[in-house]
Amino acid sequence: MPRYFFHLISDGLVIADEEGIPFSELSAAHRHGVKLQDQIRLYCPEPPCDWIVKVSDHTGATPLVILPSAASPSIVAREFEAEMPQASSGRDVA
Repeated sequence: MPRYFFHLISDGLVIADEEGIPFSELSAAHRHGVKLQDQIRLYCPEPPCDWIVKVSDHTGATPLVILPSAASPSIVAREFEAEMPQASSGRDVA
């Protein structure tokens, strides 16, 4: 089973994945990379925190580069909802 490595890159800083994770298909590695982007967006939602996930295989080839915009819509929706003011109950507080 091929092993994929998920390196994080941002503004000249590289965090190399030295262990990797085995996946049977590249599509599974892609899903994992998108989940990593989701986690990054949870902890660092605003630019300039634009981490790229570079996915390399066991040969050193880079079949995937996952950009920050690949974060799932559910993460974006939660961020949007968090920024919206809460609806009032309709009662005035005197």
